[in-house]
This record gives sequence, structure tokens and C-alpha cells, in this order.
Amino acid sequence: MALMAIFVVSYWAEIAEFAGMSEPSVSIPAVPPAEKLPEGQVGDEVMEVSTLPASAPKQQPEPVAAVLPALPELDHSDQYVREQLEQWALPEPWLQRKQLIARGASVLANAAAGRVPYRQLDYLIPTTPFPVVQRGDRYFVDPSGPARYDNYVTLLTAVPPARAAALFQRFSPLVSEALAQLGERRSPRVLLKRAIDTFVNRARGLPGLSEETELLRPNLTYIYADPGLESLPDLDKLMLRMGRQNVSKLADYLVEIKELI
Repeated sequence: MALMAIFVVSYWAEIAEFAGMSEPSVSIPAVPPAEKLPEGQVGDEVMEVSTLPASAPKQQPEPVAAVLPALPELDHSDQYVREQLEQWALPEPWLQRKQLIARGASVLANAAAGRVPYRQLDYLIPTTPFPVVQRGDRYFVDPSGPARYDNYVTLLTAVPPARAAALFQRFSPLVSEALAQLGERRSPRVLLKRAIDTFVNRARGLPGLSEETELLRPNLTYIYADPGLESLPDLDKLMLRMGRQNVSKLADYLVEIKELI
């Protein structure tokens, strides 16, 4: 699911500093020596002695609120976004795209509607040809095809969900501005939740492919011989190409993020 290509391949982690506080000293009063009784006399009063704790409880330091730097203007936010992505060793072409926030907003709006924004995410299309198995003059699905997406799914799910959610929330004001320019009034949070629900629900009903799934080649591209498969929405057909294992891994990851935003 390319939805998280911008917001789930990086993180924004702010670490709160703690004010150091020294452990308070405890003054223990001296106990006067007991009065010596005459020999053979037993005292008829017992002094009650209160015991002090071995050590006083430590006071917890108070966290100092982290001050987040101001967000840049939308039109000048690319460098700021790249700085947050640098430590994840992402492919260089991913980072050199322009208008990253605006691109992410378009991806979000399309994904919420169940559409695949191929134009905005052309750099995520596998460079290797779609693999097929030819038997005589007939074509069939190659079971190794989903492996083309393994690295993409690994990269997109490498960031801890909490950090991905924090980054999304941090950039939400900029994303809202970019969405408004597209005529979209719903909040980034609402759109992301809807996009995740759409992906997860489609994944649950995804039909399976096998080496017996036949393909046709009426032109330069392949189509499914089964009209039921060929008539599926683009998102469903993308998930078919990704394979059940990759789709399941990505769906589980997105569900974790949804619970945190």
C-alpha cells in the first residue's frame, strides 16, 4: 500500500528532557542514652521507639516540555521533510521528489477513495517486468511475481508505528493546507483512517491467485483471462500483484498506526 510512502517511511521523535533533582537529605535526631536504673531494679515503663525508614523515597523528576520547532511554509517544506527521512536510508529517488507534502496529500485523498495514485507514486512501481509463465501460446501467473514488492513493503513497515503516527500528526497542519488546495475539507486523520479501513477491508476479501491463473495479452500489457479478476478495482489488482503475504503484513502495520492517530 503506497499510501504511507511519505508518512510511514520516517519518524518525528521528540525526547523530553528531565530536570535533575538531588535526593533530599534526612536529619535523624540523636537518641539520648537510657537512664541507668539501680542494680536489681526493673523499669515498670517501656519506652515506645519509632523506627525511621532506611532511606527516604526518591522524588520523581518533573519532565520539561519539549518545544517543537515551527513548521516551514508548505511551499518550502521539502528540505525539512528530507531531514526527517535521512536516517532511514531510503532510496535516493524517493527523497529527491519535489512537493513531498503536496504529493502525500494527493496520495492520501486518492487512497481514502480507494484509488491508486500511480502518477504521484510512479517511483514505487517495480522496475522489473511483470513475470509470467508461458505454456505454448498461453500465459499464466508466475508465483514469484509478488517478490518484486518485498523490498517496498519491508521499507514501508520498517518504522515503528508510534513514530510513524507521531510524524503524521506533526505534519498534519501542512497536509491540511495541501488538502485544502485540492478542494478536500476533511482532516488528514479522517482520510487516513478511511484509507486504512479501505485497504484492510479489501485485503480480507482478496481472491487468491495460483499458477493456474491464466492471463491474456491483447497488446503490450497482460490482463486476467477471468473477467471477474479483470473487472476488479485497481487497488484490488495491485494487491493481487503484491501477493497475500505482503498485503497481510502491510495491513497489520496500518492497523497499528490507525490505533495511534
